[in-house]
Amino acid sequence: MHGLNNTLAVITGFSELLLSVLSESDPHRRYVEEIQRAGQHAAELTQQLLACAGLPSPPPAKRPRPSRTLRELAHQHHGHETILLVEDDEAVRDALGHELILLGYSVLEASDGPEALRVAMAQPGRQIDLLLTDVAMPGMDGFTLAARLREKQPGLKVLFSSGYARDVMLRQSPRPSSDGFLPKPYNAAALMRTIGEVLGEKPSAGPVTTECASHPVLLLPDPPATPSSRAAPH
Repeated sequence: MHGLNNTLAVITGFSELLLSVLSESDPHRRYVEEIQRAGQHAAELTQQLLACAGLPSPPPAKRPRPSRTLRELAHQHHGHETILLVEDDEAVRDALGHELILLGYSVLEASDGPEALRVAMAQPGRQIDLLLTDVAMPGMDGFTLAARLREKQPGLKVLFSSGYARDVMLRQSPRPSSDGFLPKPYNAAALMRTIGEVLGEKPSAGPVTTECASHPVLLLPDPPATPSSRAAPH
């Protein structure tokens, strides 16, 4: 299911990016909206398949309500922090990187753990405010990467994301409750809200409603005893 959820994350991400640049009167907008709805329906089917197979899955989402578009979120939110984005799936990384930029963040990118360590080492005078990392990656998993980066920056905030079942990830986590976990696929509203919670930002006025492709935001419980860089536009 990991690969399927990554694919759904790409569909959701690029659909939202397209809708953010198409005007409400654009005749092509309805095509993108249909693609977005198909992705959301596929996410629901994925949860049902997991349930039928007796595998752990996120709680079923409530009936979807209209959510704010990426464009609306970007107008309302003015992020300024630097985020190190680590994702081995290039398409997921590309979509997510562009969404983060539209939300105002400066983005450093890496395709795996070792590259992420090199990116961090190349930023001696620039603090990384948040590590947003996939969990299951070749060579070094996200938990190990977070631990290595915290050796140099102990207060680093971390948000884990994965296409694997949430319960599996929680069992593997050696980290405290200040770390966030966001299961794929998710939409921009869920992404923005989760980042804000992990960074300790005050919630914006008004509720943030999410589409059914998004799952409830979770904080991890306490455990038992040369890269590309994207800058936010100014």
